[in-house]
Amino acid sequence: LALLRHSAITYPSLLQCFYSPDRGPDTIVFPNGAFFDRTIEPSRPLGFQKRKYQMLDQLLGPMRKLNIDISEFTAFKAIFFLNPDADDVSVSAKEGISDCRCAITNALYRYMVRHMGVEEAADRFGKLLLLGTVLATMAVEMKEAVVVADFFDQVQFPPLAKQLLFGIKNEEEHSK
Repeated sequence: LALLRHSAITYPSLLQCFYSPDRGPDTIVFPNGAFFDRTIEPSRPLGFQKRKYQMLDQLLGPMRKLNIDISEFTAFKAIFFLNPDADDVSVSAKEGISDCRCAITNALYRYMVRHMGVEEAADRFGKLLLLGTVLATMAVEMKEAVVVADFFDQVQFPPLAKQLLFGIKNEEEHSK
C-alpha cells in the first residue's frame, strides 16, 4: 500500500503522456476523446494551468522526443513505482524493493545497449531516468495542491482515494 500511495498521484500523468495519441507536441488526448493543450482556460485555477504546462513541457515533450518503446516504458514505470524510500515502507521491505528496483534498472540498461549500442544507450538511459526527477517534483506539487483542496473542502474524496493520497483509513483518523 505504501508504494501505491507514493505513486498514486503522478502515475496517471505518466500513463496518459505515454499512451496519448500524437496530435501534435502540445496536446494530451484522453481515452474518452477529451484533450488539453496550451490553450489558456481562464475559468480554471492558476494551478491547473501550471500542471498542464508541466505535463506538456517536462513529461510529454521529452517522452515523445525519446520515442520510448513499450519495454523501456514498462521498466521505467517499475523503477518509479519501486521506491524503497517511499513513506511507510517497512525497514524489512526496503532491501527487497531496492534489490528488485536495481535488477530492473540493470535490465533496462542492458536492453538499451543490446538495441542501440553503448554510447547511445548511455545517453538515452540517463535522459529516461532523469524523467524520474520530473515525476518526483510533480508528485510533491500535486500532493500539496490535493492537501490544500482537501483541507478547504474544495474536493470530496472517496475513502479509497483518501487512503491512497493521505494514508487515512477512516474519518476519525482524519479529524485527529
